[in-house]
Amino acid sequence: MLKKLPKILFTALLPCLLFFVNSCKTKDISQTIKKSEITERLFNADSTLVLELNYAKNLEPVKDYTFQVRDVATKKIIFSDQFRGTKLMWHTTKSLKGFLYVGVVQQENENPEAGDTNKTDSFKIIQIKD
Repeated sequence: MLKKLPKILFTALLPCLLFFVNSCKTKDISQTIKKSEITERLFNADSTLVLELNYAKNLEPVKDYTFQVRDVATKKIIFSDQFRGTKLMWHTTKSLKGFLYVGVVQQENENPEAGDTNKTDSFKIIQIKD
């Protein structure tokens, strides 16, 4: 009887093991998650130029902007570029202001002899070329 015990346990446990292995598999996902593209149009102060922003809607604070500046009257592209940051908007009628992403802000150094080594700009001015 003791010689048959391993055979009986093997034949009883093998189907249970196969059942659990097959039931733990994940389902195949046929649809992929699509990022939704957003297009915004922003006019400058005198409404002669329009800024067309294209970026992907996601949960990250930093976005990759692809932008074009068009003349409203002729609809020709005057300037086209890319920007990586948190926000892009008009600064003046001929320049854009892009806010850079600052991930971790360093605490200011209290030692006056060290100087201001950690001063960084939080924005970038982009001039529109005519």
